[in-house]
Amino acid sequence: MKNILILAFFLGTILSTHAQSSGWLFTGPKQFPTNISGQINGIGRVCQIKFDPNNTNTLYACSASGGLWISTNNSQSWKPMGTDLLPQMNTSSVCIDFTNSNIIYLSSGDPNYYSTDFGIWKSTDGGQSWNLANTGIGNRMALELLMDPLDHLSLIAATNNGIWKTSDGGNTWSEKLAGNNFTDMKWMPLAGSSIVYASSTNKFFRSTDRGNTWSEITTGFSNLLQQGTRLAVSPANPAFVYVGSVYDEGTIFLSTDSGTTFSIRYHDPNRSLTGYDTTGGGQGNYNFCIEADPLNPNQLYLASHNVWRSDDSGFTWTKLTNWWQTVHTDMHDWEFHPSNPNQLFQANDGGVWMTLDSGVNWVQTSDSLSATENYHAAASPLFARLISTGTQDNG
Repeated sequence: MKNILILAFFLGTILSTHAQSSGWLFTGPKQFPTNISGQINGIGRVCQIKFDPNNTNTLYACSASGGLWISTNNSQSWKPMGTDLLPQMNTSSVCIDFTNSNIIYLSSGDPNYYSTDFGIWKSTDGGQSWNLANTGIGNRMALELLMDPLDHLSLIAATNNGIWKTSDGGNTWSEKLAGNNFTDMKWMPLAGSSIVYASSTNKFFRSTDRGNTWSEITTGFSNLLQQGTRLAVSPANPAFVYVGSVYDEGTIFLSTDSGTTFSIRYHDPNRSLTGYDTTGGGQGNYNFCIEADPLNPNQLYLASHNVWRSDDSGFTWTKLTNWWQTVHTDMHDWEFHPSNPNQLFQANDGGVWMTLDSGVNWVQTSDSLSATENYHAAASPLFARLISTGTQDNG
């Protein structure tokens, strides 16, 4: 009887805690914290940013521990997307239906540490409520979710274990390519194209039938495609495909034939693109991203600890920032504004930044994106209202 009473007490406590979870009061931080001196601060780790295909003033931010966020004023302010009461608030990628912005697909998990949670969630009411859409795919984490440009019920997920596809709006998923720890995926930016590219930690794949079958491409990579990869394509020349590899502190490959063959554009083990400085000291696959300019296929951006830009298809590089100032270090994703190609966004461990002049000057656009990762906290034994907390990379 004693054991039964104890069990009943604990069950009652758990249910009560769950019922009261919506009664928490937010206390901050809300405004972007500014250091008087030292390394630039941030407000929380953002893993991916994406624009609403139906409204170019609206963009979404997948945070590592704070759920999904939305800005409806081009990143001037942010608000949460109803993910506060999900069992876990790690988010890795998002996809918005191009026929109805109320339909949103969200992958859970931490893409920078490859930790999985519950798989893929779906909302049909603009993020007010969420339901699991993971039949078949299970708890796999999608590093990227892409919707078929011609069929809004068809989505492809590049996950930590295989490439999966749904043809019924996420009700069921089937495996299209087994295994591999995928890091990125891009649809060829050409109207009507059926070509999709995907990269894993050390491989590159190409599909010519909308993600149903895949072929590994090896021509031109030698043994330099290792330790983590990212992809970039430009609508200005859809035949151009860039693959960035973490190997040897940053290696760049270019295909000019739609991903059929590649050649090395940059490989210099003595000059690091991924380190704190050119002598090295990077963090590998954790923070690495590339992006091609939508109007100039020869202009390529790379970020890891610092922002770099190439104006000659990745052959030479100019460092635009220093890791301790201007833009927060540990960089994860790029996104150009779909109707203003001069506006480029950068997501990192500190939040979201934006440039209007090809990466020369930057402003933070993270106010109210309250996704700070608080690892430890302690209350003062002397002052009841004094609490100290430590965060990831943000003070």
